Amino acid sequence: NSAPKSLDRIIDSFEGGEQAQIRSMLSESLRVIISQKLVATADGKSRMAFHDILVNNSAVANLIRESKTFQIPSIMQTAKKDGMQVLDHQLLEAVKAGVLDGKTAWENANEKSLFASFAPKEFLNLGTGVSYAGKSGLDTSVLTAKKPTGT
Repeated sequence: NSAPKSLDRIIDSFEGGEQAQIRSMLSESLRVIISQKLVATADGKSRMAFHDILVNNSAVANLIRESKTFQIPSIMQTAKKDGMQVLDHQLLEAVKAGVLDGKTAWENANEKSLFASFAPKEFLNLGTGVSYAGKSGLDTSVLTAKKPTGT
């Protein structure tokens, strides 16, 4: 879950013929989307909330109108001064502070490659069974395990 994906879910809840109008309306009326994940801490005794915060500005509004929401994460990374926040950056800071373990951060990250060093070994064996998937405005790929073919 991420703020851009939440936006896509709103748009996708309308019929295809209505989506252009909905995009236009959202680009003008949307103020903020906050997406939250609750993640178990390293000690396993509690959970912490991590957030994606998307603030609508002229660049975001344009991407919404142009049906290019997949580029929104790039804007979120560079618009911290506007109040935007990327969940993955919060996860990374929590790992550095020792509040989360790396594997838990990897499991909850939107961009898995930022946490590749913490990924389970079956996801890192590039010689067998790994593909790159996903689309995002971030300059990284998402690792996903392939299902074995024939045994």
